[in-house]
Amino acid sequence: MPDYGPTDWVTNPDARSQRFKSFLTNLKGDFPSYARRLNLIEDRIFLALSLNDSPEEYRLKAFKQLEKYPTIYSEVIDIITTTSLNREISDPNYFFPCVATDRYVAQLLDTAQACMFYAKRFAEGSDMVWKLCGKHVFCLKCWKGLATGEIGKGLPLPFNAVCKCSGFKGP
Repeated sequence: MPDYGPTDWVTNPDARSQRFKSFLTNLKGDFPSYARRLNLIEDRIFLALSLNDSPEEYRLKAFKQLEKYPTIYSEVIDIITTTSLNREISDPNYFFPCVATDRYVAQLLDTAQACMFYAKRFAEGSDMVWKLCGKHVFCLKCWKGLATGEIGKGLPLPFNAVCKCSGFKGP
């Protein structure tokens, strides 16, 4: 597998997919617990970036399992937090979702600490989709729902006028 750097997932679309496939390959074996398998991955940066790139539902399950190993969990969360804090470098246009960690969310503006549509604070490990204004955020479920019209019937697409900056008052 090519050696992708921490920001290559933006410039190389195959990097994210390759890293996640490699992560899943490392989990194969006859171990009794998913957490034990995660614990055997010694490269914490690889593990953190794989979880950062994985779908939210898998990431949340892995986080729950990793909580049994506080030291590893803390290391992984620190790496993911650093990745999120440095996203101006790797994703200046807020093109990709970002992973919420308690430490990352605490450093955001009050307007960005909760989903803009449901006003629910982001749980650790959940996906955050930034608005272009850079002040407001949706959870992935709301962003997809608004984009497909499943929620917020009649409202414009998420990246357009559905923003408190432009007069949107919420549900």
